[in-house]
Amino acid sequence: MNKTTNPTCSICRSGQLHEYNSKPYEQCDSCKGKARHRLAHHLYKKLFTGAQSAGSCLHLAPEKSLVPLLRAIFGDNYIPVDGNPERYQEIKPMKFYLPEDFGRFSKDTFTAIIHNHVLEHLPGMYKEHINKFIELLKPGGLMVFSIPGPYSTVLTQEGGEHFDSDEERTRKFTRYDHFKIFGSDFIDHLQSIDTVDYIEDPTTNAVRESLFVRPNKSPFFILRKR
Repeated sequence: MNKTTNPTCSICRSGQLHEYNSKPYEQCDSCKGKARHRLAHHLYKKLFTGAQSAGSCLHLAPEKSLVPLLRAIFGDNYIPVDGNPERYQEIKPMKFYLPEDFGRFSKDTFTAIIHNHVLEHLPGMYKEHINKFIELLKPGGLMVFSIPGPYSTVLTQEGGEHFDSDEERTRKFTRYDHFKIFGSDFIDHLQSIDTVDYIEDPTTNAVRESLFVRPNKSPFFILRKR
């Protein structure tokens, strides 16, 4: 690679990767996809291209850089949703505010549920939220998601919606709008759920390197409903 040329984005294949927040090659100057979006794009192609395309996909907080791929795979059965749909003028997602709207869809509806950095923003208990998502999956369906962390030095803590200030949430949970922080017990819980199979993220560090992503960045969690 010419040292004067930045790498090409693996998502849009037209933009170049540039430094963002002091991280080299973090963000595309065209589609604005970041490192975790490049990982997600690679993983979704691996998991969903083929048989899954006959099903339906619920995508929460739909990232602009990932929407074209998911629409190509799921067609009219791709359903983007968000609590503040006005933020997505081009995507036009359905208004879907959690946890109140879990009942908007029937059980066993989706073959895929996707959400990245959503769980930490939901008031209430994450175990209950995951169970509700699993109910929405068809048998054999996949939920693929990511969170900040989980952090190996703490146990999961919740209840940030009851804190007195944004400053307290930032101090304890890293951001003013995070209601929880995920710790070393998080994966243990996922592996204990008897209605799903826990699948290890197949993305290797060699793949990360090829996508200009640092080692061990942004693990994804994959649950298949039994």
